[in-house]
Amino acid sequence: MYFYAGSDTDDSKITDVKVYNSANGIMWMTYGALYFIPMLVYILVPDKINDTVLSVSVVICFLGLLAVLWIYQKIDDKYRIE
Repeated sequence: MYFYAGSDTDDSKITDVKVYNSANGIMWMTYGALYFIPMLVYILVPDKINDTVLSVSVVICFLGLLAVLWIYQKIDDKYRIE
């Protein structure tokens, strides 16, 4: 398995591959929603706040990327066999 930066995760070094993959999937779906939800707001609200929505969504997505890196480390630490 590969994550960011091409790091390789061997299946034999994970305690429960199914739960590990599920946790990673939930992490990525949540991060993806950070892009989807602001775009819905951008499309559905009046033009007066569109610049604010875009600015806030950029900040949220950047912070979300940092959260993805942190959460992945927690997932990896939890399921990796030392």
